[in-house]
Amino acid sequence: MQSEQEIIEELLTKFTQIAAQGWIESHRQHNTGIGKTFEDLLEKVEDNLGEPDYKGIELKTHRKNSNSFTTLFTACPDGPNPSENTRLRETYGETDADSGLKTLHTSIFATRKTTYFNKFKFQMEVNYEDKKIYLLVFDMNEELLEKITFWTFDSLNKKLEKKLKILALVDSKSKKENGKELFKYDKITICKFKNFDKFLKAVVDGKIMLDIRIDVYKSGQYFGKTHDHGTGFRIKESDLECLYDIFELRSFEEEKED
Repeated sequence: MQSEQEIIEELLTKFTQIAAQGWIESHRQHNTGIGKTFEDLLEKVEDNLGEPDYKGIELKTHRKNSNSFTTLFTACPDGPNPSENTRLRETYGETDADSGLKTLHTSIFATRKTTYFNKFKFQMEVNYEDKKIYLLVFDMNEELLEKITFWTFDSLNKKLEKKLKILALVDSKSKKENGKELFKYDKITICKFKNFDKFLKAVVDGKIMLDIRIDVYKSGQYFGKTHDHGTGFRIKESDLECLYDIFELRSFEEEKED
């Protein structure tokens, strides 16, 4: 069995080989192309198993000079109901004009209330006594309507330890040629997760947001049923340093442009 260090060195070697290829045409259109292309070059089979991408290492690829939010992991609420996302969508969602069905799309922070269609306000609360992160719902007068949806510290910590203990951040330049996007992967940073307390502090400080994307199927055999795109805990790439220590870095940025 390979050791952690051997796996890291193997990934760094493969990255060096990929970087040496220069500009590479995207294997998929739109935003997911950058990650899909890199994983294909690693000869990784695409899956949805919730496991780290490469032998215990989670891969995060992004376009250079981007300061967008990246998803750490997705996690449906732990309670209070088995179908809590469906309840939230039906209770607080906005009616879709095309299908007449309710959807719920909003980004939520602990440091401020997020207004949703001038009907409700949402906010996260980190409760150290209950060892839970709660979703708070307010009316427009900021009167609390409910505080029942939650994620336990234990379940969130298990996700972090399982999927994000070691993180590989891959930087890439991008350009368009003849209507196609090309990538040049030129920097990789291997990071190690600090501890769960740092994650909770990042939530409290407003650096991590909760991104809810709950749709419904608008046609086909699942018409009207919940289509959950993943309730994600997300952070700006520039803030990842509050969760991770840099372990190794390889850069090809200084090489001459083509």
